[in-house]
Amino acid sequence: MLRKTYAIAKKAERHNLAKLITCAVILLPANLAFSAPTYLGSETIAEADSAKFTQKVNIILAQESTQVPLSIRYGGTEARGGFVLMQLTAPNRDTTQPAYGGKLRFYDVHLAKMFETSHFLCQQFRGVSGYEWVYSAGNGSIRMGNFRIPCSLASEMASTYGLGKPERTSIAKDTEGGPPESDVYSIPILDITGSKVQRWMNFVQNLKPTSRDM
Repeated sequence: MLRKTYAIAKKAERHNLAKLITCAVILLPANLAFSAPTYLGSETIAEADSAKFTQKVNIILAQESTQVPLSIRYGGTEARGGFVLMQLTAPNRDTTQPAYGGKLRFYDVHLAKMFETSHFLCQQFRGVSGYEWVYSAGNGSIRMGNFRIPCSLASEMASTYGLGKPERTSIAKDTEGGPPESDVYSIPILDITGSKVQRWMNFVQNLKPTSRDM
């Protein structure tokens, strides 16, 4: 009797062990299936964060790329008809070179900066008719001419092309008996992109300086 009871117990033990192994085999893929999305999800989030970081870097680089070397300063006096005299001086000797590796030349960008700044200042100081720009290249050694920009024309160009992101723009002014000081403004740039690039270049080509003498 004892021997028969022992044999039944051994058989039941093998049966339970088999059930246990079977359950483990069945549950193992389920556990893997459950844990795998969690791991892959973490990787996806990391990739998304990396993509966002890259996008932010590209935006910053794009913002930096809109700025070209130049200096702006007040002329110190008012021109005829209520036009305030301004000076834009660029280091480039050849202003026909591409500014950003595309169609826009430094000349086109310099003129755009005059319009952007004129529009901004016209909004800040309502009592002026516009701004007359003394444009020089080659760090001031090459006179490019004077460009008179009425506030009405500057406003028209801002409406036609639209305004993009603001760009830090420093404007220097002389002080009596002291070193020059600079005011830094956040001035929105003209949205000269896509099909508007050629339109702007055509406009600039037809915009003649009022004078080349100062």
